[in-house]
Amino acid sequence: MHLSEFDYALPEDLIAQHPLPERDASRMLVLNRSEHTFTDSKFETLPDYVRPGDLFVVNNTKVFPARLIGEREPSGGRVELLLVHEIHRGVWEALARPAQRLKVGARIRFGESALRAEVVDAGEK
Repeated sequence: MHLSEFDYALPEDLIAQHPLPERDASRMLVLNRSEHTFTDSKFETLPDYVRPGDLFVVNNTKVFPARLIGEREPSGGRVELLLVHEIHRGVWEALARPAQRLKVGARIRFGESALRAEVVDAGEK
């Protein structure tokens, strides 16, 4: 499996920019695994789907603007980085596109700013 298998086009106007004032009015996709069907619903109906003994997992991660567009040095090839989390001060785990060409030691510059990056580990493939 490759990370690229999870890429898909999503129009900007379909991406929520702010939470709804009425949080339980948020949309929810309900998958019925036994019938292989799905239903478009609202979060307020969640209690209708939860039964005693069900495991309920809450994702409370926060999204922050961490997408950086840069250029490889010295070739100038476009590189997109998505910062995932800071490993330690100034060192980040990141998803890169195109990742297959970024080797340890590759250097990236971001516009005319002083911001630069260097690949220090290629991670798992």
